Amino acid sequence: MTTIATIHKHLHSTVPFEYGKRDCCTWVADCVLELTGKDFIAEYRGTYKTEYGAMKVLARHGGMVQLLSKIYGKAIRVEAARPGDIVVIDLINGAERIGLTCGLCTGDRAVFLTAQVGFVSFPVLHCIAAWRAT
Repeated sequence: MTTIATIHKHLHSTVPFEYGKRDCCTWVADCVLELTGKDFIAEYRGTYKTEYGAMKVLARHGGMVQLLSKIYGKAIRVEAARPGDIVVIDLINGAERIGLTCGLCTGDRAVFLTAQVGFVSFPVLHCIAAWRAT
């Protein structure tokens, strides 16, 4: 299955958003696992079940960008991201700041899973950081 087909398969899953099982980080990691065969977040699975728990994990590692760097290695330039690479964006929904959210590059766009609105897509150049998925 191609990278884009794998991402689309996960986009169309009927599994609802749930912290620790299907949130932005676990959704990304599940796609990367299917693409690479490696579970980059194995040590974090099952360690939180709520938004508060997710925030505690992030805080212990200095935030989203620092944790993703620990998991996926050195960040790359956002302009160099290719389909399947991990990206982070600072999301705002109207007047509400959702905050840093990880997603996947699909080419010139990236997709993100949020608790507030489900899946959203933005130009990849709006992202603030990126990592190779392999």
